[in-house]
Amino acid sequence: MNGKVTTLKQGDSIDIPRNTVHSMWNNSDNKAAVQWSVMPALKTEFFLETLIELSNNGKTNNQGKPSLWKSVQLAFKYRNEFRLAKLLT
Repeated sequence: MNGKVTTLKQGDSIDIPRNTVHSMWNNSDNKAAVQWSVMPALKTEFFLETLIELSNNGKTNNQGKPSLWKSVQLAFKYRNEFRLAKLLT
């Protein structure tokens, strides 16, 4: 968050305040399960489903990121849910 890296382990939790620049990733080769709540959720579920669908259909790069054009489309469509600090490419 805000340029600081925090590593969470099993059972840890974190609250990310509204309008805080942040990113998340699994920094290991092991599978990770995350329980994530967004309030208010708005269309967050559909945004995440779209990213998973793109990945499952081979429409992301080896880091799981969609093309620049698709990132722009997603940023516009889900502008009320997410404000990207940088593009997903």
